[in-house]
Amino acid sequence: ETAFHGDDFFIDPSPAEYEMLREMAYARKKQKSMERLLRKFYKKGSWKNVISLGDGPAERRALQEIGFQHLNPASPRTGEPKTFRTKTVKMLEEPSCSELISELQMIQAWMPALAMWDE
Repeated sequence: ETAFHGDDFFIDPSPAEYEMLREMAYARKKQKSMERLLRKFYKKGSWKNVISLGDGPAERRALQEIGFQHLNPASPRTGEPKTFRTKTVKMLEEPSCSELISELQMIQAWMPALAMWDE
């Protein structure tokens, strides 16, 4: 039995609610890791185009949340924040070797177009 306690509350989630809370916590950890890597990669520059490949919803949620929260610095030329584009690719969960090879070949073929996609 799992329960969450606070000073003024007690929650005993159903199995489905517990799974949702677990997935949210996992996505938050992914988000923190992604943010750390993005800050290291882009340093003080604007974040431009980030593509996440993952087999579960945590990667997608994490990158979406980063996209919602991050605001690039203003462009010195226009004064507007530069656009930050996030894109996610959902991979198969537990693929066979041949499925994984096919996925990787497809990603390799589509990566230039995916990176250039501007909407």
